[in-house]
Amino acid sequence: PWCGHCKSLVPDWARAAKALKGVVKVAAVDATAEEALARKYGIKGFPTIKLFGADKRRPSDYGGARDAPSIVQSCLNAARELVGSRIGGQGGGGGGGGGGAGTGDGRTARGEFGGSAVAQLDASSFKRVVLESAVPFLVSFYAPWCGHCKRLEPEWKGAAEALGASFGIGAVDATAEQALAQQYGVQGYPTIKLFWRGEATDYHGEREADGIVDFAYAKLEELGLGGADVAQLTAPEVWASACASKRNRLCVLAFLPHILDSAAAGRTAYLETLGAAARKSRRSPVTFLWAEAGSQPELERALGGPGLFPTLVAVSADKGRYAQMRDAFDERHIGAFLMGVLTGRTATSDLGSLGALATVEPWDGQDGTPLDEEPLDAYDDVELDG
Repeated sequence: PWCGHCKSLVPDWARAAKALKGVVKVAAVDATAEEALARKYGIKGFPTIKLFGADKRRPSDYGGARDAPSIVQSCLNAARELVGSRIGGQGGGGGGGGGGAGTGDGRTARGEFGGSAVAQLDASSFKRVVLESAVPFLVSFYAPWCGHCKRLEPEWKGAAEALGASFGIGAVDATAEQALAQQYGVQGYPTIKLFWRGEATDYHGEREADGIVDFAYAKLEELGLGGADVAQLTAPEVWASACASKRNRLCVLAFLPHILDSAAAGRTAYLETLGAAARKSRRSPVTFLWAEAGSQPELERALGGPGLFPTLVAVSADKGRYAQMRDAFDERHIGAFLMGVLTGRTATSDLGSLGALATVEPWDGQDGTPLDEEPLDAYDDVELDG
């Protein structure tokens, strides 16, 4: 009942329930009162949405957007799949691999598997996006009519949104890109392949978003790529991409002391603390950024004028709210602060206009160069009037 994200979900949940009345049952459980039931279904955060389909003992996680239209569409797709299985059809609506303009017949539309967070791939883009990628890539080869593919789609989308740019998540319509699918030995749908440095291996892991994300982070650690780099806020475009365009995502901005105050060693220590906090929060809807004190003056003013550095501010751009951390700048207190914000226990303030964000040079990793100052005795021979 105290969960902020749960409260935000209530109106969309009610709209979805009204729209689906008589078609799909929509229900809610107070997990704080029904702890045994929550444990039975592995509930670890709030809200968690489960979809109970043909096998009521094994519900699937809902990983789609938390708005009424997305919830309704996912439920209707599941209903089509259930009906199709009962009459012996291929999922939600027959047909082979042709077409792709829309999903009115229950098929996954071509070029839309998992939405914008998923790289939509074809033969012309595959080499550049996947084979030459600086990070590993999981690619799902799917067919628009495939029932198992449709069940994978929201999980694929959820994993892609959670991983961001740290790990590639892509999709290929194998019915449209038959040569590409044949090149990688695709014989059934969906087939998932892991690509790294031009080499492809079969993925046989979990097909729920949480399991896919766990696999991705474990692979990054295995390959020595597991560090959580925190981007510097160097331009308005960085803010727009990481924060302003992300719905239901928290942007965590650290203001670090000027390089002349902390030196490179001190700044590196602060960034290591941020990286550790980012790794612990990577399963949460959180993006970390940092800026040097004084480099974004209008943003600092809009966020209450942090004053003492280092400090941390959590911003929800779409909700127009922010909160400033008042505790020590360490991994434990950062984690506690974020938990308070995400659960609605930490008080927030109205976010006004952010003003104009400045474009600054990225930090080069070196100590700062003090400004040349003349010695105090340089003016000993100067006579002052009067």
